[in-house]
Amino acid sequence: MTLVQLVSSIAKSTGLSKKEVFAVLSHYQNEVKKVAITGESLKSSGFGTFYVVKLKSRKIPKGGMSEPRNIIRFRQSKTKGE
Repeated sequence: MTLVQLVSSIAKSTGLSKKEVFAVLSHYQNEVKKVAITGESLKSSGFGTFYVVKLKSRKIPKGGMSEPRNIIRFRQSKTKGE
């Protein structure tokens, strides 16, 4: 599902305009990006958790080392019945 399809689906089911839904999703994406910068986690109850993993530097086949970096991972929340 693309972002456009997601926005259309949410707009249709909630009665909000596509611009309003897109604005909300953009703000949500910005909060997830802040997680990467600050190193905190973002928990959405019933959905999951975005968290930061710090990768160490590693060898590159052509010589040298890569820079250490942070990446965002997602862990799905457990639902009832699982």
